[in-house]
Amino acid sequence: MRQCVTMQVRVFLLGLTALLALAVGGAQDPGLMMEQRYGLNPDFAANMRVEIIGQRVALAAGMPHIQYAIINQQDLNAFALPDGRVYITSRMAHDVSDDELAFVLGHEVTHIKEGHAKRQQQRATGGALLGAVLVAVFGGGMNDVRLGADIAGGLTFGHYSRKDERKADAGGLQWMTRAGYDPHQAAAAMQRLIDKYGAGDAKIPILGWFATHPNTNDRRNDLQKDAEKILKAPPAQVAAPLGIQFTLDPRSADAAGWAHNYFSLAMAAYGNGKALVIPVLDPVPAPATVIPVAAAPIAALALGNQANDPQKEKDDKDTPLPAVTVNAPDALPGYTVTLLFEQIPPMRLAALEPAQGTAVRATLCWTELKGGFSGVIVATVQTAGNMPWKATEQLTDPAALNMLSDGKALHIEGTLEGAAVRRIARAFAEIVKAGGPVNHSAPVTLKLPDEKARLGDYVGVFRDGKLVSEVAIDQLKSKDVTGTVLWGTHIWKKGDKFVVMEM
Repeated sequence: MRQCVTMQVRVFLLGLTALLALAVGGAQDPGLMMEQRYGLNPDFAANMRVEIIGQRVALAAGMPHIQYAIINQQDLNAFALPDGRVYITSRMAHDVSDDELAFVLGHEVTHIKEGHAKRQQQRATGGALLGAVLVAVFGGGMNDVRLGADIAGGLTFGHYSRKDERKADAGGLQWMTRAGYDPHQAAAAMQRLIDKYGAGDAKIPILGWFATHPNTNDRRNDLQKDAEKILKAPPAQVAAPLGIQFTLDPRSADAAGWAHNYFSLAMAAYGNGKALVIPVLDPVPAPATVIPVAAAPIAALALGNQANDPQKEKDDKDTPLPAVTVNAPDALPGYTVTLLFEQIPPMRLAALEPAQGTAVRATLCWTELKGGFSGVIVATVQTAGNMPWKATEQLTDPAALNMLSDGKALHIEGTLEGAAVRRIARAFAEIVKAGGPVNHSAPVTLKLPDEKARLGDYVGVFRDGKLVSEVAIDQLKSKDVTGTVLWGTHIWKKGDKFVVMEM
């Protein structure tokens, strides 16, 4: 009898261990969870505004690898993840002033800089574990365990300590001031939350900002006092960005409706606050801005202490967002660039196989105005399938928003031309940040995990989950690659992953 009970306990513990592993492994990344539920906002102006302000604030904080994204959600909210991602809602991106937005983003950047977001995620993992244990003990199945992990983890995630919040508020004030924004408006951002939700922090309905203590009224009052203090001895401001004068080659006139806007946004995102295309936005609206992003259906999680209110969500969804105005900071004349798109034959899979698929080459000719440096950057994108190569012929397809292999469903990156511009922008941003030409002439070698690549493809080098380099394949023998770095590091480390960047 005793042996039978012991065996039952062992079987229970073994099953529980498997369930817990499944729960913790299956608990979703909070950022991807929000992206799946609400979708990403594809509006150029809104994303441009967030990138310009956010990258300047990140530059002031000495955090050059912050990535921003806007989720299509109508509450005023934002949250940060320890890997450098900052998410804000569409309402936050549209409703608040530039100065208020600078404080919100600076607050989130501080949570990453100080390690608060990492500790927060660890607590969320503990919450997920607890939720899984409770569900498993009370007889839940696999799906119940997953849901219990997600809900309990979500309830834990988003609640910083009083000390962490105070430090993030102080950091937000510091970085927004260094970036050239008015610290007095930090208290206005807090007041906006009070006006919408009241001072009770538990009323904030989703993950992230303000869903915490100390009381919002106290934080607003402290921000008013601290703004006065910081202005008595203001910190040094970050240097003005370098202005880039953009011209589209006449042979690429069909791209006039989107290329300027997309290149502007890409430079804002990858230039780390040091580059700004002049003018910021093309007056001709890009077709991509009117494509709706469909939110993938997932189970609604009861995050926070407020139950989901379908009527409230419907009312918020029906409330129109105000138009976004992009106010660019003063920029020093820095570069002129000309961009050209051409269709080219795709590279062959092997020496004796015919070329197949579709390929586009983007060529950027750039000149640095002060020192007289100049150069040419060439990037290609190819796919094995035959498809329309001009982005204007793909923009009516919402699926184009979700195709690029780096996982970001932003704008028109799913088109061949859009993907080529992304490569061009990363390479040119590297030059801007370095203050001159970057030498990538030395060939590099690497080994792929499989044999799916072909000449002319690019290999992305991922380190700790981040894209750190792209290598054009010049020679290919089985899994062994010799190539040229387009941008990024030339030195591989243990644990680096090599992924063929496919369309």
